[in-house]
Amino acid sequence: MEEAKPRDWREKRGQGDGEVGQFFLSYARADQEFALRLATDLRFSGCPLWVDQFDIRPSQLWDRTVEAAVRDCIGLILILSPRSVASENVLDEVSVALDSGKRIIPVLFEKCALPLRLARVQFIDATSNYSTALERCKATLLGVPSSPSFAAPPEPSREPSEAEAGTEWHPDVIERAGRHLAPHVGPIAPLLVRKAAKQANTESELYTQLAVAIPHAAERERFLKRASMDKAVIAVAPQAADFEPEFIDRVATVVTVHLGALARHFVIRDQRGAGDREDLYQCLGARIPNDRERAELLRKLRAL
Repeated sequence: MEEAKPRDWREKRGQGDGEVGQFFLSYARADQEFALRLATDLRFSGCPLWVDQFDIRPSQLWDRTVEAAVRDCIGLILILSPRSVASENVLDEVSVALDSGKRIIPVLFEKCALPLRLARVQFIDATSNYSTALERCKATLLGVPSSPSFAAPPEPSREPSEAEAGTEWHPDVIERAGRHLAPHVGPIAPLLVRKAAKQANTESELYTQLAVAIPHAAERERFLKRASMDKAVIAVAPQAADFEPEFIDRVATVVTVHLGALARHFVIRDQRGAGDREDLYQCLGARIPNDRERAELLRKLRAL
């Protein structure tokens, strides 16, 4: 069946908020490993994608936020599997999208009986070759005509050699880039950093590529500004300060209120590359996505 011409993702959402329209990712929680992998690769390629695990913020009501995201989206990507077609949540999302006139883009993860309302909809087959399916998804979402020449080659069965991996980055640079990115894209940040690091030759190129994965312009600007101001983002390890154990204990006590049981682990990890106390505070603050809570944490730390 011939695929319908995709709508341009650059259309506005119709809510007057000035943000670029997004596609909604619908999947069964049991399929999240595949779904989040696809979401990571699509967002890294510049496809505007809304994902519950990345885009629902603290204090938001899950069901209402999901429903609003489905109604606001310009299309819905549906991960098809025996689990998703049996999921009431997934079927509800599909129904809302169809009733709202949204375009459905099914991606077949595992063979299953298609829902009646989707039986005639052309799907993207990801059961045999993930790379080819990914390229078809990107072509569909970005409005690029899909053709056999556009398809990616089969995935390699080996890890790339050091020579193929690009610039050799100091671990501190990669870790800090992930911390800067995490408040904007969530837990996929480390994977995005690893992908970008294979293609970038300088820190500037690295952060420019990472910014593509941030869907909103204001957040992209904030991310790039934060990176450019951070003196610790350098290609060699910074000179670490020698913090007293008693000071680390006090910091861990304060941070526990905001980061929970893993607070001490984060403090010990971040202090290894921190040049001074303020550097350590900023590293810890970057782990908190909420601006107000981050400011409160920094105020407490600076009062130690």
